[in-house]
Amino acid sequence: MSRKGKYFLATLLIAAVFSLAVFAFMEKKAVNRAAESGYEATDIALGVGSDETEVNLSWYTPETSVPGVIQIAEKSFMKGSEFPVDRAKTVKALLSSASPGFSSHKGTVTGLDSSAEYVYRLGDGKGKWTGPFTFQTGRGDAFTFLFVSDPQIGASGDSASDAAGWEDTLKKAYRSFPDTSFVICAGDQVDDPYNEEQYADYFSPGLLKQIPFATAVGNHDASELYRYHFHVPNESSFGRTSAGGDYWFAYGDALFMVLNTNKKDGEGKAAVRNVGEHIAFMKETLEKNQNAKWKFVVFHHSIYSAANHSQDRDIIRLRRDLVPALDALGIDVVFMGHDHSYVRTFPMKGNQPLPVQRTDGRGRVVDPPGTVYFTANSASGSKYYDLVRGENENYAAAKSQLYTPAFSVARVTPETFEIGTFRTDTMEVIDSYAIVKK
Repeated sequence: MSRKGKYFLATLLIAAVFSLAVFAFMEKKAVNRAAESGYEATDIALGVGSDETEVNLSWYTPETSVPGVIQIAEKSFMKGSEFPVDRAKTVKALLSSASPGFSSHKGTVTGLDSSAEYVYRLGDGKGKWTGPFTFQTGRGDAFTFLFVSDPQIGASGDSASDAAGWEDTLKKAYRSFPDTSFVICAGDQVDDPYNEEQYADYFSPGLLKQIPFATAVGNHDASELYRYHFHVPNESSFGRTSAGGDYWFAYGDALFMVLNTNKKDGEGKAAVRNVGEHIAFMKETLEKNQNAKWKFVVFHHSIYSAANHSQDRDIIRLRRDLVPALDALGIDVVFMGHDHSYVRTFPMKGNQPLPVQRTDGRGRVVDPPGTVYFTANSASGSKYYDLVRGENENYAAAKSQLYTPAFSVARVTPETFEIGTFRTDTMEVIDSYAIVKK
């Protein structure tokens, strides 16, 4: 690792060690929650809202005509394991049909305070409830998020093993960084877009009920089941497929735009990805969020990776068509997946790397003129792709295939963006990078 990354690396390692100790203490002090039986909610997903004052929730039940409800209150009002009904807010969910035999419920909770701990439960509003779950809100002025991709439950042929790897990654990441405000997953949650058992395994880790997620649609998620399972904010008609459309959310000074790069025009081999709709979506979203200091984009199909997909014809075309818009719109960082290996590019402009950058005394890149692209490795270990030689040798500032699950943790303030990537077997730092805006 370069000398100029050592300061941030040391900071990450100290934070990880300290956080592990704190989390161990927190586990001993955890509330002994008593599960209230009677409401059969499964595949519970806590999602990001329009901004840091909101969260979205979605879940499945056996097929019903009765919309579910959310009850939520500040955790400080709990007495032991008793849910504080008299201090709770109730939100009625929207009900829709899902896979045969299931109903999908979706609701939005608004008006949340920053740096507050909440407890919530799901039910029918008539006395049948799930056990309570908790989550912590973050601060918009300084926050931490995790970046992962491609858990792709079922890809190894053993969904239970893949789910165990997925849960292990999330647990290790959260134990090391318990101040995490949300998680970005850049697609391919499951391997078979029509397999509800794989979705059940994807949702099996308890942390999906405790940390808001923002997911992108991967090529292995591209069916209506994705739409049934996830409740996203500010969804657009642009980029829409049966799985859903492009969407955005804000967190403090940061704007996140999530694209569904599965949208294609045409049929069969003649089909091409509809980049025009994504460009229109980003322009419209930026017009609504003119004060955003950080501009982040998330999508599945990496356009700057280092394994076999980097040479796919449709990926090369997507890069050719999308990069000029990302340049023109001043996007700071792009988060991607699909190629099951790790890459961080140099700042890129006009599809060209800009390897020489001005740095400060802490090794942070100062006001880079281009966009930095990150491609995540598998978050579960269900599948890896070997690195290949080729054009990526020009644009990749860092790349690796360690054949072990990985995650990245990013910290954002109004002036800084810092990110480190960890392998989960040893919790060693694979790579780190930092930007400062003057």
